[in-house]
Amino acid sequence: MPDAPNAPSSSRLADDLRRIREDRGVTLDALHEETKIPLGLLQQFEETGLFDHPMFNRVYLRSLVRAYADTVGISTEQALAALDEALTGAYQGRLAVTYLGEAPPVEAPPPADEAGDGEEEAAAAPPEAPAADVKPPAPAPPPVTPTPPPPQAVVPEPTAPAAAAPSWEAQSPPPPTRRVRPVDIRERTWNRQWIFIGVAVIVLAGAIWGVLSLVKQSAPEGAENDVAAVDTGAVDTTAALPPPAHSPVVLGDTIHFVVIATRKVERIRITRDDDLRRPYWIEQGDARAFPALQNIILEDRLDRIRLLVEGYDYPLDRRDEQGRLVVTRDDARAFLDAVSGPPVDLRATLEALRRPPPPSP
Repeated sequence: MPDAPNAPSSSRLADDLRRIREDRGVTLDALHEETKIPLGLLQQFEETGLFDHPMFNRVYLRSLVRAYADTVGISTEQALAALDEALTGAYQGRLAVTYLGEAPPVEAPPPADEAGDGEEEAAAAPPEAPAADVKPPAPAPPPVTPTPPPPQAVVPEPTAPAAAAPSWEAQSPPPPTRRVRPVDIRERTWNRQWIFIGVAVIVLAGAIWGVLSLVKQSAPEGAENDVAAVDTGAVDTTAALPPPAHSPVVLGDTIHFVVIATRKVERIRITRDDDLRRPYWIEQGDARAFPALQNIILEDRLDRIRLLVEGYDYPLDRRDEQGRLVVTRDDARAFLDAVSGPPVDLRATLEALRRPPPPSP
């Protein structure tokens, strides 16, 4: 290869990928069947990493690691990033930390010999030679400051006394005199009359309300029932209400399939359109979306999932002779034409599946 990788870092990456594969329960035969990579080449990759092989360059290694990670069920982005670190000798086992729960490595402090090289070199450096004897120049005589003449007495000129500034009270005009109008006796009398009228209206309204309350309480008990019987007799309560209008679900160019794991799902095989059959791992209470254009095929572990088509539960008993669940575009359109009601609340469904079961009595 054009790059010269670090051998321990390369071996560490290959060993971490092998241990993750064994932890996930994926055999070399299954890996060979899914990726179509020769079995001997996979064994050699897990032993040496193929980093020192002259026939495999960086592009081929990235393709091999991508297929390896996708089949084992780990992030391809993290696997490719670990490969780049291994090619430069900087891989420190990030995949083992993420997928095997191992503790990150602790970097060792630099040796004492390396840390003290600077101080030893500084101590070993010879002292600088003293400068040759040079006589300092004679100091310059201090400058002579002329003595200023004594100040002459200045006699202030007589000034006229300043006129006193007028106060604000003297400058401001006097406030206008407010004329107080005597209260008219007739105005007071009218105000009292309006108050009496308002109080009388309130008292009269309260008396009327009390009388009506007494009349209602003294009415016979059957009178109210008779009125209700007369009112409801003209209405046909047995007539069935019309069913609510259902707006059909429009099926677009892309069919949206969602697989919900009711229990932990391991290695469910899903094929979309012309895509290769791939295994997937889904934890309980999680969901994965699989958009497709024409069809989708699900195999194995169908008793642990729910399948949503455009948000509606699709029946899982429609399987073929091989036990597979095949949903084509025509099947999805016929199913959506027959559904009614609102779609499944995905968030509430996932929260219910993640909730721990109640303790047994």
